[in-house]
Amino acid sequence: MTEVKTSYPFLLSTLQKVLRFHGTGTSIRIVQEDHLSKDRYLLKKGGTLMIPGPVQHSERKIYSNTVEDFNRERFVRTSTKRLSHVGFRGFGDDSNLWPGRHSASTETIAFAALMALRFDVRLRSGTWVRPTTSYSPAIR
Repeated sequence: MTEVKTSYPFLLSTLQKVLRFHGTGTSIRIVQEDHLSKDRYLLKKGGTLMIPGPVQHSERKIYSNTVEDFNRERFVRTSTKRLSHVGFRGFGDDSNLWPGRHSASTETIAFAALMALRFDVRLRSGTWVRPTTSYSPAIR
């Protein structure tokens, strides 16, 4: 699978892009000291700070003005130098990084590649209709 990921970098990049667009993970931090944010919000020392994934994944300072664009090349490595994924939290972050991320990525990429190779997929209506999350209790 390593060869597939290196030979077809758009597969991994597209997976990361999909996770960035549709992921619902949350980063959790313990506030280390009292902090007044934007002269309005007081974060008390010892409190729990929860940062929803969509908030992190839509930050223009990280993703520029193309934050809403589905750019399949955004996460493609163009050199051997490791890309900074400071804004990408598809599988958690730092102390909360999901240990099964490599296995899940491999399975998802393998499944997507098999579907693309095995079936001639066409849109029934001719245009893509984005699925709704209005019936999901986890996403509001």
